[in-house]
Amino acid sequence: MSLLNVTLSNHTSVADKGVDSIPTAIAAGLALYVLSFLTFVGNAMVLHAIRTEKSLQTVSNMFIMSLAVADLTVGVIVMPISSAYAITGEYA
Repeated sequence: MSLLNVTLSNHTSVADKGVDSIPTAIAAGLALYVLSFLTFVGNAMVLHAIRTEKSLQTVSNMFIMSLAVADLTVGVIVMPISSAYAITGEYA
């Protein structure tokens, strides 16, 4: 009785890495990209509010602004790439 199961095949399908079916992939892709877009819009609104309203330009709000810039970067760069990987199972 062997405790080690080894597979020598290099062939894997999308179902092995990502989602199971096409409708699930479409729903997951749409949800993830909407979330990415909402992340971008929300953080852009924070940046716009701090930039345009003088009463919001305080030291503590500069910290909030730096967090908004970091989150905006995540929403624009990291989330779409991660969404594509979650759906397809590949970075290519």
